Amino acid sequence: MRQFAAELKSDGWTVRYVQLSEPDNTQSLISEIARAKHDLRIKRAIVTEPGEYRLIQKLAQCEGLETGADDRFLANHHDLQTWATS
Repeated sequence: MRQFAAELKSDGWTVRYVQLSEPDNTQSLISEIARAKHDLRIKRAIVTEPGEYRLIQKLAQCEGLETGADDRFLANHHDLQTWATS
């Protein structure tokens, strides 16, 4: 992830990369999102949809968080669920 963050920065994106060893790291993705939104004074953030169901549920509780589809798989969660129930 460190290299991906550096690549995004070099492409002109604003990136906030928190290392696990940083003293201010809250060790929780949800609280790190809240901390970043507060520190950067932003109302909205965009994340890639995670593959883990529990994390999807937790992220859904975050106010002002938009989830984008993860296009690294053959099907997204919605399509897979539709297929599985048909």
